[in-house]
Amino acid sequence: MKTKLVLFRLSAQARGFVEALVRPKLEQHFDFIVSEKGDKGTPTLDQKCEYVMCVQHASKQEICELIQHAKQQEAKCVWVHALMAGVDPLQSSEVRDLGVPVTNAKGVFSWSLGEWIIMAALHFEKQIDRLNQNKKDHKWDRYQMGELRGKTLGILGYGDIGRACTKLAIPFGMQVVGVKRRLGDKQPGDKDDLGAQVFGMDHRDELFRSSDYLVTILPGTEENFHSVTKKDLALMKNTAVFMNIGRGMTVNEMDVVEALKSGTIRGAALDVHEQEPLPEDSAIWDAPNLLLSPHNADLTEDYHRSTVERFLELATNHHLKQTPFPNLVDLSLGY
Repeated sequence: MKTKLVLFRLSAQARGFVEALVRPKLEQHFDFIVSEKGDKGTPTLDQKCEYVMCVQHASKQEICELIQHAKQQEAKCVWVHALMAGVDPLQSSEVRDLGVPVTNAKGVFSWSLGEWIIMAALHFEKQIDRLNQNKKDHKWDRYQMGELRGKTLGILGYGDIGRACTKLAIPFGMQVVGVKRRLGDKQPGDKDDLGAQVFGMDHRDELFRSSDYLVTILPGTEENFHSVTKKDLALMKNTAVFMNIGRGMTVNEMDVVEALKSGTIRGAALDVHEQEPLPEDSAIWDAPNLLLSPHNADLTEDYHRSTVERFLELATNHHLKQTPFPNLVDLSLGY
């Protein structure tokens, strides 16, 4: 009996690439069970079958229901993969108890997210809103522009996305300082191979104090709920800009709004939000000096193809060959 490949709650675009790229190469090894975003019900598994679960838009509840169905069928899961970088829907005891490798799309979207950070920094240095307003008012206003050169980019949650930010920021002449949970064999303050100075989490307060641009890239774990609050923002220079491209729930957004209104910080740039879509009556919309995007910093033309290609690479070069996966997720850490 072939292993069942459960492609769970795919977008229409991702399904298109699955049919074009994955099925021709893997259908000799797997029986495909595909459901799209918006479909109802739990995919049906055969009694005592083996299955791989690949999820995209499935909720935590839907994933748990699929696992429960599999248990009733005495089906055995052998691998779980997320077609996104964030693994919030997989944060459950049901998934952890499977005891199987869990992988994600780590690295697939890092470059586009790094570009978004540089774009946001340039937005404030060059005062793009002012340029647009001057054009609208037919006003010839030769104001003094800022530079990224010499500025410090602080990264809270320095991982693959942070490294992509570093690759882009260093050529602009920026100093990059990262804070992460585990330093490995490095000493606090050592520079990595890209030139970023990296510290442990005990350097967090100093990161907020010293950064001209502070970006959070924290995973959406219970531990990180509202990890950034007014206490952190109060440490920042009043010329500094706060950014979030990690998870919306890791930041107290109302504290950011108040910090903008009071002038505690110069500006903010948010791509992720605690509630998405952002409600029309949210105070965030009207916050001053705020650059806002609808969680699409990584939604590029190649988004769906790239994440499907990553799954195909892992399936062919690692799962089928039974070699170790290169990007295992530690669900206890959230990444």
